[in-house]
Amino acid sequence: MSSFENAMESATAFILDASLRTTVVLLTTMLIGWSLRSAAASARRLVWIGGLTTSLMIPLMMAVGPAFPIVILSEESVPQEIVTSDRLESVVPQAVPAPTIDSAAVDVAGPNQGSDENSLAGIDRATTQPVVTGPSELTLAARDRKMQQANSSPAWTIDWSVLTVAIFLSGVAVQLVRLVVGNVRVRSLVRTSTDDTPSEWATDWHDAKATMQVGDRVLLRESQADISPLACGVVRQAVLLPLAARDWQHDRRRAVMLHELGHVRQRDVAAILLGQLVTAIYFFHPLAWFVVRQLRHDCERACDDLVLNAGQKPVDYARHLAEIARSFSTSRHQNAVAMAMSRSSNIESRIIAILDSATPRQPLSNVARRTSLGNGHCVAAGSSRGGSPSWAFSNGR
Repeated sequence: MSSFENAMESATAFILDASLRTTVVLLTTMLIGWSLRSAAASARRLVWIGGLTTSLMIPLMMAVGPAFPIVILSEESVPQEIVTSDRLESVVPQAVPAPTIDSAAVDVAGPNQGSDENSLAGIDRATTQPVVTGPSELTLAARDRKMQQANSSPAWTIDWSVLTVAIFLSGVAVQLVRLVVGNVRVRSLVRTSTDDTPSEWATDWHDAKATMQVGDRVLLRESQADISPLACGVVRQAVLLPLAARDWQHDRRRAVMLHELGHVRQRDVAAILLGQLVTAIYFFHPLAWFVVRQLRHDCERACDDLVLNAGQKPVDYARHLAEIARSFSTSRHQNAVAMAMSRSSNIESRIIAILDSATPRQPLSNVARRTSLGNGHCVAAGSSRGGSPSWAFSNGR
């Protein structure tokens, strides 16, 4: 087996092992999230972030951790000295004793020319000498059938390890291209936007930043495109409002600013980037897509809770959200690292939660947030330590 084939089989084993461990982590994450279905959205949000962080760290921990090889023997790796009885019969000639008589020891024509003892001794020596015989006709027929099957088989076989690695790399490349294209669009929106906003926006903007406890590092920009309000940027954060926001009333403009600054406060853009990297690596895993979808939903729910905790009336805020979702489309930015306020996929459940007075809305403290994320990192280190097992594959060669 060539070094290339060994590398492909090792890569396939690595992918399968990482997928199995990720499945366990994501299933555990889903169970914890389901148990917190009656809790605040901010608590479930941290659960999804912890599960995605662990999933992203698993391949890294497997690569740098110590390896404990677990070898599964294939047919090729069995020593040549160990053969079965049917193979031995077809390879090694059989030695069987045969009752033959030495003509030099016994003279059947002249019984009186030698003593009886010498005659018997000659018979004993003759009967103990082995006679070599060839393989049986049944064994030869079986060997001929095997040779015919080998000659009739195709000259090429599918190398499943190479095919698996090729599909994996192609899928990752496609997802990364989609991610890059989506972010190029958002950066284009930021470049074409302007910071020359109306003067009445300044008061609302400073009031919203003080309410959400966000510093001056966040920029407010007005987009020339017909887009839904969104927060973007991981390092250089910005809030984009559409040109139609000039016609909004003070109450709606303030609610929108509070919501988008809530994403900045929670660092939701970085969380969505984490989720998109996980789905790029585990594009074939339905649980990864499910967890990222739940993360987006609970990020929006958590920001809705922050707006309501800031004093916004639930009925008014639900009306603002419904009208914005009706007016703008967010499909162009679904693959971007950005948080659009009105995603049509979950708008109904958000409005129901906003109008439900029994919904818990308590935000988590900084200590609880850091403790939860720290526990997620510990789980990642514990579940991935030990490296990936070594497998011996047989491709039929």
